[in-house]
Amino acid sequence: MEWADHGKRLFIWAVVMWALAAAAVMLRLISRGRILRVLGPTDWFIILTLLLSLINTIAIGFHVVHGLGHRIADLSWDEIRVFFQVVYGAVITNNLSLSLTKISVLLLFLDIFVLSWVRRVTYILIVLATLCGLFTLLSNILYCLPVSAFWDFTILDRRCIAVPFKYYVDAALNLTLDFAILFLPLPVIWPMTLPWRQKLWLYSVFVLGFFVCVISVLRFHFIDKSLLTSDPTYTGIYLIFWSMMEINVAIVIACIPTLKPLVARLCPRLLTTPRSCESDEPNELPQPPTISSPRRQPLSPEMQHL
Repeated sequence: MEWADHGKRLFIWAVVMWALAAAAVMLRLISRGRILRVLGPTDWFIILTLLLSLINTIAIGFHVVHGLGHRIADLSWDEIRVFFQVVYGAVITNNLSLSLTKISVLLLFLDIFVLSWVRRVTYILIVLATLCGLFTLLSNILYCLPVSAFWDFTILDRRCIAVPFKYYVDAALNLTLDFAILFLPLPVIWPMTLPWRQKLWLYSVFVLGFFVCVISVLRFHFIDKSLLTSDPTYTGIYLIFWSMMEINVAIVIACIPTLKPLVARLCPRLLTTPRSCESDEPNELPQPPTISSPRRQPLSPEMQHL
């Protein structure tokens, strides 16, 4: 089958976005592994997420090969069956990668924050993100009984979860966790006294984090258009596009806070004040208060990725 124009553009976008996510993860590993030497579970989670995003990108290619972007009336029954087989696998990897990205960010918070109440809330969010991830994973795997009924419409004795309800619940849980993770650090970071360049760095990270929430809202909007339709192979392209964007942008943003040591090593003037640049030790970063205390004290290696 020839690739539809919409499908070609979607696949190109998917490859480009995955390449950006892979570059961000590579820079993160250099920053935390080679400079700080603090690689930990948060980094393994983000690597696993990147691998799942790669699987999702490959799945998009299979989608396009097997009818995505074409009208369903123009497809054979075999092409429709294969299309929904790919959808089944893609939905599982998509939701799993989003859950792992959230857990990776929350584990990074545990490396950064030492205030007890922030850590308690972070642990709670980790538990909630894990439970939500397990719920979406199991409900996606067992979406229909028997499982093959998801793509084999000749099975008459089939029991499936109500389509709109399932995806509304998944999207609502995902969006709620996105906003909770975005706003968790604000009460601590907002009152901090930092050089304006470091403040700009932090605020930029949160603006990008808000962008992920916007993408989640857009994906939520396209659920109606993609699911409540008689032509899923054509209109589903919008939902797949925003799902792909959400995964890869989330990976990039999860990596940005960890890149400060690398930026400080390569371009120290971007993160230092003019006074510190003129000091006897030009490569030394200013010593603002830590994220958990108003007192002035040197930053620990773990804190320097902020």
